[in-house]
Amino acid sequence: MSLPLGDLDLSELEGKKFTCDDRCGLCCICQPELLPHEVEWFTLKYPQRIIEKKRPYRRTMLAVKRGYGSCTFLNESRRCEIYNVRPYHCRQFPFHTHIGRRVRVELNLSCRGVWYGGTEDAMALGKQLVCNNLDIARNVISETREIYRDFEINCRDAGIYRSEEFLRKEMASKINFLSELSYLAQILNLSTEDEEMTLPSAPERSINTAELKRTAMDLGLQSLSAENISGAPVYCDPEWR
Repeated sequence: MSLPLGDLDLSELEGKKFTCDDRCGLCCICQPELLPHEVEWFTLKYPQRIIEKKRPYRRTMLAVKRGYGSCTFLNESRRCEIYNVRPYHCRQFPFHTHIGRRVRVELNLSCRGVWYGGTEDAMALGKQLVCNNLDIARNVISETREIYRDFEINCRDAGIYRSEEFLRKEMASKINFLSELSYLAQILNLSTEDEEMTLPSAPERSINTAELKRTAMDLGLQSLSAENISGAPVYCDPEWR
């Protein structure tokens, strides 16, 4: 692997294993976005099975049943009809790659096989995933680092910049409180305010249960809202639709 050691973070994969449950099919409700070369192939082979979206950015995706269900290539037996030529989005699941200051590979915890454990070594497969896409990783990381630099400059100009070291130290000093409901309730309430948030120094002795429920309900409803139904969170019904 030819990425410098500091440019790659696989720590979230250490000691983890998973196994794909072929009775599941949950990942097939995640609408895959196609890479440019895949768009060309699917346009030629399956023009009726792809759609184009313009917001929040222009991209081409595989169509889903009835516009909001599972992938149209998932058959009645929960098998992919194009498994050998499925998009890269599908091939890399359950791994998620985030490229910021470094390349970070994690497991997607929506995959049931991650919770079951299993026989597939996540660390080995994560390394292979990066190795297979080194050129892309190098190109993207050069772009994202510039974005991070601009972000830090903007934060400094606004007077709200905090270094990673400061944030880690601040969180480490409060880590033992994060298992206490009263402390989590304080953070939940503070997160709804527009002003700069500072972690409470200690948990409160009492909890306003009614206020906590209202805040949690408001935040929960916000997370489920979407201007377009196709962008809303999707859950399977008992028939896996």
